[in-house]
Amino acid sequence: MGKPTPNILRELAISYFKLGKSNNEIFEILARKVSLRTVCRWMKDFRDHGKTQHFLPTGRPNQVYNHFTRKTVKRLVKNFSQRQIRSSSYVFGREDIYYKWRTKQTKPKGICYLEKRGRCLRGAIYKKKNPLSVMVWMGITKYGLTKPYFVKENETINSHFYKDRILPFAKREGNRLCGTNKWVFQQDGATPHTAKISQN
Repeated sequence: MGKPTPNILRELAISYFKLGKSNNEIFEILARKVSLRTVCRWMKDFRDHGKTQHFLPTGRPNQVYNHFTRKTVKRLVKNFSQRQIRSSSYVFGREDIYYKWRTKQTKPKGICYLEKRGRCLRGAIYKKKNPLSVMVWMGITKYGLTKPYFVKENETINSHFYKDRILPFAKREGNRLCGTNKWVFQQDGATPHTAKISQN
């Protein structure tokens, strides 16, 4: 007799589960042919969805990269984010560093601005030894974008800088955009944002 298939083991495990056996007991009964984690996953699928069979993949790749899918995803994200922002009274803030350089090709194709992760819109990754860079803070509300706050050269955003420069700027811009409406400033979990000095 050959090696048992996953579907046979799964059906056997589910039959023991119906008899009232626990996941650990089923794991021992199956003589450790599959991991305890797999047994737990099978039982969860059975409890939640009544799933008793494991379906093999179709062979189609999980992700397809082409310009149609990228455009579709960009459009969906844009529409979704605009819908979410229109219905909320938050000011979202974020700072990022962008690099600027000209592409090294025979025909100049203009200037490309990249995030600090170094990925271009086409998905390629470029590296340069000493790129020009600029740090920008911007906020977004349902009433529009805040003005950009450009961090000067050789300045780092620490908690003191964040409290003294960014928070007053965000307050002014929030009051300008939201007016008399109540609004809340929401930020990510970066160290300068969550420091004790910034929270006081």
